[in-house]
Amino acid sequence: MQNDEEILKKNIPLFYIYHFLSQIRVDNVLWLLYMQYRGLSLLEIGICEAILHVSGLTFEIPTGAIGDLIGRKRSMVIGAGLFIVTYTFMLFAHSFWNFALAFFLFGFSMTFVSGSDTALIYDTYKALRIETNYKKAAGSFLALLVLGELFSNVSGGFLSRINWAAVYIGAIISRSLFFILILFLEEPPYEKSEKNFRGYLTLIKNGAQQIFGVSFLRWIFVFWVGISFLGASFRMYSQTFLGSKGLSPFWVSMLFTISALLGVIIAKTAWRIEEAMGRRNFFLFTGFSLGIPMIFYGMAPLGITVALFLLISNVENFLDPLMDYYINKELDSQYRATANSFINMGFSVSMAFFFPILGYSMDKFGYSVVFIIMGLFGITLTLISARKFRKMRLL
Repeated sequence: MQNDEEILKKNIPLFYIYHFLSQIRVDNVLWLLYMQYRGLSLLEIGICEAILHVSGLTFEIPTGAIGDLIGRKRSMVIGAGLFIVTYTFMLFAHSFWNFALAFFLFGFSMTFVSGSDTALIYDTYKALRIETNYKKAAGSFLALLVLGELFSNVSGGFLSRINWAAVYIGAIISRSLFFILILFLEEPPYEKSEKNFRGYLTLIKNGAQQIFGVSFLRWIFVFWVGISFLGASFRMYSQTFLGSKGLSPFWVSMLFTISALLGVIIAKTAWRIEEAMGRRNFFLFTGFSLGIPMIFYGMAPLGITVALFLLISNVENFLDPLMDYYINKELDSQYRATANSFINMGFSVSMAFFFPILGYSMDKFGYSVVFIIMGLFGITLTLISARKFRKMRLL
């Protein structure tokens, strides 16, 4: 038992490196510009993004359950290996169908990692009987995600000044390092279901019950997925929006880098801020900080646009570590990867259906109108969620 704990303790520092490397994709803030360079319209780009999330939607729950069945580490190794293949496809893609295939594979790859990584990390803390430290650690993990994004933005910006091939060769190298790191992680003990079809279906059923059978977690799911969808769509379409404002790919990358620097501070201190302001104010502050500025984002002059971008793009850095903690402390270890996969599935559903609609609407009506609608949706979602939580006497 003592030896097992000593082995598991080696996971803790690796988790910090894992979160840093996981975000170094090099093309973080450039992939949309790269696809435009290859001749794709915003609608075609939106369709590719939808394909990614349809792929994720299709395989998220099956691969999450597979992670609970065969082991989270094995699932992560498969996903990390497929990431390398995906970026190789991106390097050589020249048409809509090439990119569609790459995005399908990317969505498939992510499902093997998402859910399983959260489960492996939380269950390591649980096995070491230090799960109360997870809330603070989650903030540090997110800060390292943002640092990884920062490094990715800077390196991607400089590599883009060479050529696009340099960007994607850099991405392949970074994904290879990510793959190697996962090989050094240790699997924490947890109760596994039967390795047969019946056990597989039971995992999916109980994983869904973990999220949707509890009112609080059900509304955490709705709020988190909605805000995450708005935040992700905002960041992605800001690449082309800022380009339309006259910023080059290099300066777009630098702006995302500055945002990431702010995100490190926000993610690291999010849990302290939440404890100081209380859960109710935390939810309201998060939703309004995203929704209200977004209404003015598309019509503001460049200087104000930059300031609003830095604010809106960091809302998720404040939200994510707390949402992660709220949910995982309520889940059973046996179903943790599957339950987390349902959350990721919700995000995939929203992106698959609405992301291409946003792209089409921006092509048709312009950025300003769409950003106003997104902002109003964020405000409405926040007010409805806060009311639901208050009725449950949780705020």
